[in-house]
Amino acid sequence: MSNILKLYWNEQDGTIADVGDIKPIADKIDESIDVLNPLDDEVANARGTFTDLKSRLDDSDNKLNAVIDEVTTARGGEATLNDRINSAEISAWTAANNANIYKEDAYKWAETDENVQVTDSLGRTGYSAYHWAKKAQEWATIIDGGSAYD
Repeated sequence: MSNILKLYWNEQDGTIADVGDIKPIADKIDESIDVLNPLDDEVANARGTFTDLKSRLDDSDNKLNAVIDEVTTARGGEATLNDRINSAEISAWTAANNANIYKEDAYKWAETDENVQVTDSLGRTGYSAYHWAKKAQEWATIIDGGSAYD
């Protein structure tokens, strides 16, 4: 409420403009809120994707540790376990590679510049959390009476 009053304070004579003059600004604020509500969903979706990717990274890390344990056990065994060791090493390399891919995806979903679409390793597309934060900041500026392009 105080922002609306500041916009209509007349410093010349110390009066506030008619309430009828405030209606267009109130309508603009309502329109801005309507625009921001879907952005909340987009930010939540980006956060969910990031959480999903982090979970996948954690799973890959757990699998990698299990494979390393398996390799360690296999190396302590008989020479006939060489095939098992080779398979475990390949699995370890694959898990490490997947973990790195998921880490890169997580960074993309978090930090890709505004207005640049993200496509991750699973083929999902959208915009990063940084993009949506910048959009919310622009609308907050407009709601406060400024312009997003000042």
